[in-house]
Amino acid sequence: MEKLEDLWLSVTAIKEVPSSINNLTGLRKLYLTGCKELERLPGTIHIKSLQHLSLLGCSKIDKFPEISEEMVKLEDFWLNDTTIKEVLSSINNLTGLRKLYLNGCKEMERLPSIIHIKSLQQLSLLGCSKIDKFPQISEAMEKLEDLVLSETAIKEVPSSINNLTGLRKLYLADCKELERLPSTIDIKSLQQLSLRGCSKLKKCPEFSEEMGKLEDLWLNVTAIKEVPSSINNLTGLRKLYVANCKELERLPSTIHIKSLKQLSLLGCSKIDKCPKFSEEMEKLEHLSLCVTAIKEVPSSINNLIGLRKLYLKGCKEMERLPSIIHIKSLQQLSLGCSKIDKFPQISEEMEKLEDLVLSETAIKEVPSSINNLTGLRKLYLAGCKELERLPRNINIKSLQLLCLGGSSKLKKCPEFSEEMEKLDLWLSVTAIKEVPSSINNLTGLPLSAWMFKN
Repeated sequence: MEKLEDLWLSVTAIKEVPSSINNLTGLRKLYLTGCKELERLPGTIHIKSLQHLSLLGCSKIDKFPEISEEMVKLEDFWLNDTTIKEVLSSINNLTGLRKLYLNGCKEMERLPSIIHIKSLQQLSLLGCSKIDKFPQISEAMEKLEDLVLSETAIKEVPSSINNLTGLRKLYLADCKELERLPSTIDIKSLQQLSLRGCSKLKKCPEFSEEMGKLEDLWLNVTAIKEVPSSINNLTGLRKLYVANCKELERLPSTIHIKSLKQLSLLGCSKIDKCPKFSEEMEKLEHLSLCVTAIKEVPSSINNLIGLRKLYLKGCKEMERLPSIIHIKSLQQLSLGCSKIDKFPQISEEMEKLEDLVLSETAIKEVPSSINNLTGLRKLYLAGCKELERLPRNINIKSLQLLCLGGSSKLKKCPEFSEEMEKLDLWLSVTAIKEVPSSINNLTGLPLSAWMFKN
């Protein structure tokens, strides 16, 4: 049957593939996907015409077949969710292999000590939770683009990883035993590097000047103590996530990555100093400093002329903001910092800021320059227990929600202009003595008793 090219046996109850399968000398595709009763394969496979082989979901297959001789044409090999314990070194005989998937092989314990399949483009070991050693890359493998080692037990990434000269994506997420990376990573082609959840990783590698293509870097939930200044060598970096690094103590004093769009330091509770931001960082759109120990936001924050979202909620040590904020692109600003007692002046019109959250701060006064926020939709001042004064008049046409609930020292309600017909107003648990007649200007106000419960 040398003319048979495609053989689908997927989701059947077959228990064994006979060795005579090797007689199908013209076979290109062999699919055994989801054969949950399949227990045995031929001891050797040597179908030179074979291009695609799938054993995905063959959960009783526990032995990797021997590749007895070179098979140049096999391109795609799926072994996902099998119980194979070892990949034999004869895998290197698949000299044309492009994609090798071993996802979810939870019994897999060993890989070959060396891999040198120069054609390989994608290798995924996602969820191979017993794999604790990654093989040496003995020579340059310039075609491997995607390497997924997430959720393995790997303890160390060897320096030979730098031989993957065409690598674009390297995922090591949730490698909870990972302790060491190469001291320097200098893979020029690398675009994405994920170390998220590597909770034993204490040291961040240095980044060479040649890594200008790296766009996304995840360092979340690691044990790293310092982000090196060589991070600034990543001139193409768009996203830097360092959230919930509880041991992180030091950042570079200045960040000047022109391409950076997102930076998250959320939950880095030992970080007490915010880096300065250079004038070159006009592309940064999203900055989260929530639940850090930062005491002051530097005035260089105003250099972030493209910033849209700034989150500072839960910064319990934060005492000072810049005296003036003039980031015209800003759309959302969230404080919630219990030591902040002064809100900055809005020196000029900021029409794009829509949501301003000042709840549970120690602010005593909202300046009249708040009216320069001409596009503001929501203003939250709930639980501001030191708040005593608001502007005499609020005339922000776009304002839809003003929440003053729980501002227990606030005695006077502002006047409302005729143009504020869309406003919902919360005055619960304040010390307000009188609601002004201008409340009638709020023609869209849903009058509810809870708004006036004092």
